[in-house]
Amino acid sequence: MDHKILKETCKGCLHIRNIWYKYIDDTGFIDIERASPNSSNSIAKLLSLNAFKSEDTYNNKLSYYVWAKQSLNLGKFKSQKDKTIWEYHADGFSTRQIEKQLGISQSWIVRKIQNIKSYIASNNTSM
Repeated sequence: MDHKILKETCKGCLHIRNIWYKYIDDTGFIDIERASPNSSNSIAKLLSLNAFKSEDTYNNKLSYYVWAKQSLNLGKFKSQKDKTIWEYHADGFSTRQIEKQLGISQSWIVRKIQNIKSYIASNNTSM
């Protein structure tokens, strides 16, 4: 190899990249830049740069999920069911995935997440 940057057409570069990807996969590292929309890891899927139209939308979504996780740890919930729904939501589960996990209708979950979000925002002003 006589170049200093990765070239997609260089067999040596592709070999080195494949060794690197195997190494990080074996260590359990989740590379959000390589995450596919079909990834089993919900956070990696949500934060995959490929899923965003711009860096701003990526940063906004990242900020939202950081807030949602903080709210889970610092917030007070009306019930354990609300906390469980919010936990799934903060982990990046879709409403369809939450529906399958809890056996609750998707439309009800959407309304519940909106209500929980409003409740947290109005009762946890320190966040």
